[in-house]
Amino acid sequence: MPHHMVSNNLCYTDGMAHETHPWVAWAKQLQRWGVAPLVATLLEGLRPLQGVLAQVLQGSLPLLTSFPRSTSWQALIHVLEDEDSYWTFIHLLTEETQL
Repeated sequence: MPHHMVSNNLCYTDGMAHETHPWVAWAKQLQRWGVAPLVATLLEGLRPLQGVLAQVLQGSLPLLTSFPRSTSWQALIHVLEDEDSYWTFIHLLTEETQL
């Protein structure tokens, strides 16, 4: 587990499962589909490109959707741009228990 996911032995995701944050809903859906471990592995592998992916997504949203400023899209961009959020989401995907 990367060191930036744990602070003072407390996991950043302790309270996230109870929040109505879009990435909690994404993690739940990916777990239901049985692809959460695969997505987590892909995200870990793409980590060196996370900033570039965020910029490409932000630049292409107006072409891909009529709601480029929606909460979900902005949350996804934030996950890709912010290192702590990126690893927290990966941790959510790899938790043993279902959300």
